Amino acid sequence: MEVDHKRLLGKWRSAQDSLEDLTLEFKESGQLQYTIHGKDQDHKIFLSYRIENNALITDPPPSSSEAHTLFGFSEEGNLILTYGDQVEAYIRV
Repeated sequence: MEVDHKRLLGKWRSAQDSLEDLTLEFKESGQLQYTIHGKDQDHKIFLSYRIENNALITDPPPSSSEAHTLFGFSEEGNLILTYGDQVEAYIRV
């Protein structure tokens, strides 16, 4: 089933039960700002992304290979990302 990729746009914060405190900001231009919130400071990673069906494809630095992450939305409207066997939920902020 194809997912409406426009719903992906905007800012998402990792759910309370996540292992890491993250914010993802998807821009219509295909840019993704990935922020890891630390105790003392935040670490920002800037990526490009594209969508193919229900897969989010990013170009993580410094790797030359693309990362493929499945995405969808819960009934509550939360973003659900699945990378391998890791499933994470994000809440729109």
